[in-house]
Amino acid sequence: MYRNSSTIPWHQDEQRDWVDVRLTKALLSDFELFNEIHDLGCGTGDYLDLICHSKLADDGQGFGYDISQTACRMAGSRFPNYLFGVLDLTASKQPVCL
Repeated sequence: MYRNSSTIPWHQDEQRDWVDVRLTKALLSDFELFNEIHDLGCGTGDYLDLICHSKLADDGQGFGYDISQTACRMAGSRFPNYLFGVLDLTASKQPVCL
């Protein structure tokens, strides 16, 4: 899907005002800043970036994981401040960082 798409699949780059994103940000507003934020199924990294902008400590690190190596590569090139790795949640092996 990611290799053959001429745009960002599933409009991941347009989710800033989606109700689930707004609700997540509202729920997280009661918490202090996090030293680490992990996004499982990160796709192109847009959601991780949105959450990190509001809840990641200055010296913190964002991590994104997806089953698609292509998605992880895209995310890494779009958001170089975070670390992305391939992860199959149904497998027992550790993520491979790109």
